[in-house]
Amino acid sequence: MLETIMSDYKALARRWRPQSFHYFVGQQHAITALQQSLERQQVHHAHLLTGTRGVGKTSLARVLAKGLSCMTGITATPCEQCEHCKAIEAGNYIDLIEIDAASRTKVEDTKELLSQVHYPPVQGRFKIYLIDEVHSLSANSFNALLKTLEEPPEHIKFILATTDPQKLPVTIQSRCIQLHLQQLSQHDISKHLAKILADSQVPFSEEALLALAEAACGSMRDALSLLEQALALNQSHIDNQLVHDMLGRAPKADIVKLIQAIASNDKIEITTQLEKFEHNQLDYHTVLDQLISQLYEITSDQVLGTRSASLDQTTLTADQIQLYIQILVRAKSELDLYPDQTIGFNLTILRMMTFKLDQNNLTELISQQQVSIINTEEKPPKTATSPTKNPSTVLNSNSPSRTDSESQALKSSQATNTPNKLATKREHSVQTNRQDSTNDWHRISQSTQCRGMIAQIIDKSIPPSDLTTNHWDIQLCDTKLNNLATKAFEDKISALCLKVLSRTISVSLIPKPVVDNEKPQARQTEDKINRDTPANTTSKRMKAFAEALDAKPIESTSD
Repeated sequence: MLETIMSDYKALARRWRPQSFHYFVGQQHAITALQQSLERQQVHHAHLLTGTRGVGKTSLARVLAKGLSCMTGITATPCEQCEHCKAIEAGNYIDLIEIDAASRTKVEDTKELLSQVHYPPVQGRFKIYLIDEVHSLSANSFNALLKTLEEPPEHIKFILATTDPQKLPVTIQSRCIQLHLQQLSQHDISKHLAKILADSQVPFSEEALLALAEAACGSMRDALSLLEQALALNQSHIDNQLVHDMLGRAPKADIVKLIQAIASNDKIEITTQLEKFEHNQLDYHTVLDQLISQLYEITSDQVLGTRSASLDQTTLTADQIQLYIQILVRAKSELDLYPDQTIGFNLTILRMMTFKLDQNNLTELISQQQVSIINTEEKPPKTATSPTKNPSTVLNSNSPSRTDSESQALKSSQATNTPNKLATKREHSVQTNRQDSTNDWHRISQSTQCRGMIAQIIDKSIPPSDLTTNHWDIQLCDTKLNNLATKAFEDKISALCLKVLSRTISVSLIPKPVVDNEKPQARQTEDKINRDTPANTTSKRMKAFAEALDAKPIESTSD
């Protein structure tokens, strides 16, 4: 009797697998596309279902197979009562071939599969190939599948499923109708779990189901597995404490207390919460995620106005919250580097207590860092005046105590300072122009368009003395580049200047003079080759032979 009960037991994920389109949770976009194609009887020969684990790829493929194979006809609402629908639900329908590509990656397996494609279906109107985890196939297997996937026989339908579509060749993806199944929301998952528990007549709390949905990370199968684990711990009731202990999570109230204690610098409460977390042996990675989520709710409340009753007493500023989130995110990657995760988590909390932003101090610090605008114009030298009087007082004063000699000296000083000021400005302008010219040559040499032979000319040449003019005389520094001093390269450099500097500049390339005693290497090589050629050697031998016979060459005459 016990063996019969054990054999009849099915896991929740199998027991609650959707058997028709209206049983699915979410994925409305993919369901609508498949339903309309079935209703119009215009079903593509290849579908690619992508998405993370446990979002319904295989279940949706089987329901599509039901719609294509139902004995009532091609329909978006399979009857689920005919022989074909029941066989597909039981997993023994002969014309639905399910293949686990992860265990059959070799090209021989793919060729064996494709050798059966041309045979017609046995029972239904289509032979359907469901290839799960198709990204695990080898490159040769994909190549063998390409032709059949592009032009299959009329009775063949392919349904490919994968969790990693990036690994699929583009040639495979382009031959399929791709439907991406999204991660499910926490609300949809918790609502479905509540429906299952209500059907099983098991009491539960909404917070516990939300915690299970959050831990599932958008996967319905993971949520059902976690719910089944919770039912194994307590079949009579699913409450908050049970789920938190099972997942290694801290209750939300404790997370809020810890954040409020950090904000108010309550060392006793912080110590109490840290000891409680250590005693309950929580998963500190999960607790860090909870702290980040709670801080996110607080900053959303402050910025967007989404009120939450648990955050009324929080006195953290928006800047302080952003600093805490940054500390927690960094702690997630460094937590396993500490000798113990408890030490790493406690040090993170201590770091949050240490680094706090005081708004008054921050404003004062900013005011201290302000840089005053300094007039960089060179001022003329001041005139010699009495220590008790400033220059403006001396200039504007009409006091009778000023003598004629002082007034004459003041005018002379002003006349002298005016040329000095103009000279200084002129010198500054010349220096600026020189710097700009040097920058122009540097911009040309560092430009991405300066490449090839143009780059060699620029690198091994002397720039013009004045780059501000519209004509540049560029002196080459290497005799090997003298053959490049042509009109074609001059025009190319002019075009480069127009692109980089937005200026029209005519260019003249001046070759480097060749010293007589320094024959170029190419010329030396050419002379050596000419001396050693067989033609020259033969000519010398013929001349010696002719001299020995005292013979003269016969002049050729044209007929």
